[in-house]
Amino acid sequence: MAIMMLFITFVPVVLISVFIPYLTRRTESFGVSIPEDIYESEELVRMRKSYAFQCSWLGVVAIATSTAMMATLNEPWASISFSIFLLLFLVISFFLYLKFHFLMKALKQDRNWKEARSETLAIDTSFRRKKVAYSNWWFVIHGLAIVGTVIMTFAFYDRIPNRIPTNFDFEGNVTGWTDKSTRALLMLPSLQVFMTGLFIFINTIISRSKQQIDAANPEASVQRNIVFRRRWSAFSIVMGAVIIVQFFASQLSYIINLGPTFLLVVNIVGIGAILVGCIVLSFTTGQGGSRVKTVLGKQDKVINRDDDRHWKLGQFYFNPDDPAIWIEKRFGVGWTINFARPLGWGSLLAILGLALLLPILFS
Repeated sequence: MAIMMLFITFVPVVLISVFIPYLTRRTESFGVSIPEDIYESEELVRMRKSYAFQCSWLGVVAIATSTAMMATLNEPWASISFSIFLLLFLVISFFLYLKFHFLMKALKQDRNWKEARSETLAIDTSFRRKKVAYSNWWFVIHGLAIVGTVIMTFAFYDRIPNRIPTNFDFEGNVTGWTDKSTRALLMLPSLQVFMTGLFIFINTIISRSKQQIDAANPEASVQRNIVFRRRWSAFSIVMGAVIIVQFFASQLSYIINLGPTFLLVVNIVGIGAILVGCIVLSFTTGQGGSRVKTVLGKQDKVINRDDDRHWKLGQFYFNPDDPAIWIEKRFGVGWTINFARPLGWGSLLAILGLALLLPILFS
């Protein structure tokens, strides 16, 4: 079962990492802004293939080594080994990205693609009035499920054993117990509330993040970006529901003996569905809707305003003059923060702090 968990989580991470250069906007390459028509040039095609090849080999070595280690180790060392190799892959793949980022910067400076092109910043003043994301009212369904979890727990309180499991290993074996109490039984509902709040926050970011429109093809860019936001908004709502159901099943197991295998299957299927959904959505939509097909034409003599100076290492946006807090990533799919705005990184620290505090409060 540990090996299955590895392939359900590690393999999707490697796949997304390998194909990130093909999922980003066509106006960006390895964290560097470029004219869209340069994206298919022979040099950039060769760079993307080289990155994908090297990252693939890195992933194969990491997965194979991790699999071999986990097959010979017992818990908890198998779990620790898995975490270490996943972290190593992420760190080394980041340095691999940096290598291509600096190559890309040098190539841009050498080719001077901006020459004879006009830099333009495109803005759609009606963008916010369009339905760019689904309403947060959809999360009322999640709220009702949470209320149902709490009602079920205390309606059948007497059926819950005096000691309840709190931790499991990759094989579904219980590795931690706690005495039954109101506080202990509110742990999973509190996590349901936290995760629902987190997905409401994510959905709000999707609807309110800074618009990024391709100046060379503004109408098509707006269409693609709306599709991009709507799809990820819908996915965040569904993903939140899947996690709420997983927590509900765990809480139900205190009342009915569902068995560790059943719970393990529920968690694996849930995690697998979320990761597969992320992969499918990333490949069919791309960053900002870059993989969504449109039929509108473009202007080759107009390019987006170059703001590379605000992107540190092509990944971290720092612009104190930009009021936007949430913006699209340059390398990858999703959103990041303007690190020059305290509200951005402050909210991330608050989320992380709350996630660490909840287990302490309800243990």
